[in-house]
Amino acid sequence: MWLKTSKEEHRYNNNGEIDSYIFYDWKQDLNEWNESSKNDVSKYREIDFKESHHWNSNLKDWVKNVKTESQYDSLGREILSISYKWNIIKNIWNQVSKKETVYDENNNPRSTRSYAWKQEKWVLSDVEENIYKKKE
Repeated sequence: MWLKTSKEEHRYNNNGEIDSYIFYDWKQDLNEWNESSKNDVSKYREIDFKESHHWNSNLKDWVKNVKTESQYDSLGREILSISYKWNIIKNIWNQVSKKETVYDENNNPRSTRSYAWKQEKWVLSDVEENIYKKKE
């Protein structure tokens, strides 16, 4: 027997690309689906934008939560990703973290630098260097 637990709904733009997806949880006691979270997705040139919301049952509306901007090179590899958190008091997006990736000639990630946004500037928080052996 199948039991309802969750479902996902996709919405598409005129180009047939997903522009949002909504997650629902099954409320057994109410015998209905309740909104849980929503992601809006858009693209501008080589930059993807993803904005996440959660459902506020008191307001009966979506509330902004986190946002990610990802930039890609001409080969479609992610080279930059910046994350933001919604500041409900100031009604603005606050920068949280940033990741920059450099690739080698074989499309392998050679290095990744991660940063945290602190005191109005990016502060290096982690460096990952990768070394690949050539196949013989």
